[in-house]
Amino acid sequence: MAHGGFVRSVGLRAFTVVLSEFPHGGEAPVYTLSSPTVLATDAACHPAARDLLGALSATFRLTDAALTHLGLAVLDVAPGERAAAWQSVEDLDSRTPTTPALLRDAAHGAPGSARTLARSRLGRVADVVRLVTREAAAWPAAPGAAVAGGDVVPAPAAAAAGVVGVWWASPDLGARDALVLGGPWHAALGDVGTPLVPPAESHGPRADAVADLCAALARREVTLDRLAAVGWPPGRWARAMHAGAWAAYGTGRLHAQLVAVLDVTAALVGAEDDPDPVLLRAALPTLHALTVAAVVGDVLDAEPLAELHLGAAGL
Repeated sequence: MAHGGFVRSVGLRAFTVVLSEFPHGGEAPVYTLSSPTVLATDAACHPAARDLLGALSATFRLTDAALTHLGLAVLDVAPGERAAAWQSVEDLDSRTPTTPALLRDAAHGAPGSARTLARSRLGRVADVVRLVTREAAAWPAAPGAAVAGGDVVPAPAAAAAGVVGVWWASPDLGARDALVLGGPWHAALGDVGTPLVPPAESHGPRADAVADLCAALARREVTLDRLAAVGWPPGRWARAMHAGAWAAYGTGRLHAQLVAVLDVTAALVGAEDDPDPVLLRAALPTLHALTVAAVVGDVLDAEPLAELHLGAAGL
């Protein structure tokens, strides 16, 4: 397919909407607590979307007991084995073109496919690991362990990063490396005595509204096709989502917003049988707007709240 058809077939509308939240230049992080839609969209279009979304949500729902068990489990892994496994993850990730790289290639006439572009990710594994290890929990102090990107983080954070890294590099990561990085997570949390915080308890004071949206997706009252058909006037989505992020920040709900966005995204992916990543790219801005409205609808000004609900009329 010629590069023009390649870009048009994906739908620049969907990429433009999400890229409006993408930080440009300098050392700005790719994935942030205040812009969860970027990570959730990339994860939704991953070949291992269900497992990756579940792992990401779980890392943000750790109990104190889980943190203790995770830290102990990581210390059972030899540092050399862990370093080699992370190197394998980063090597695999480096061979996967990012979304900006594919778009640059298309602009210069390189052939490509819509599905390849839709499956691509804005960030690298070190970017998602950095978000998890800095924001997922109030990590205890040392001892530390190295993770992707060379950061040394508290041992429980390394375990959380490990399980995310395994799914990020799937399906090509070798079994041994997957065991080294994911083993501590499964060993620590396989015990029913160290549960995670239930998702509904992590969605903030308006958890019922988030649960209603997830239920509508499960019942297929809200479908991928209908979400993808909603059009957004230029700039409206980004403006409303930024207002939602500020409302979440001002009320201490950034953590809840991220978990809700991940879980609602997982509900859409789970309700579809092998969803088309191209269609997902087009559908998720509307779904994420509805999710943010659910999380902060009680504290958001009327105008941005109405903008977040623009897609509701099409459902």
